Amino acid sequence: PFYANAIDWAAKARAQGFRVDQTPARGSVAWSSSYGHVAYVQDVSGGKVHVEEYNYRGSTPSGE
Repeated sequence: PFYANAIDWAAKARAQGFRVDQTPARGSVAWSSSYGHVAYVQDVSGGKVHVEEYNYRGSTPSGE
């Protein structure tokens, strides 16, 4: 249900009743308040979190 700048996603999620915390869980969204970058939490195993993220450095294949 989210779009636009990811920096605003946490507040929008809270307003819509989604849990927003610092506990990773499979299927959740990892969100960085520093840059507003988001990633999908693929799996959590012990102390390791596997995420999928795209376009971290830009929209070009080289990331430039």
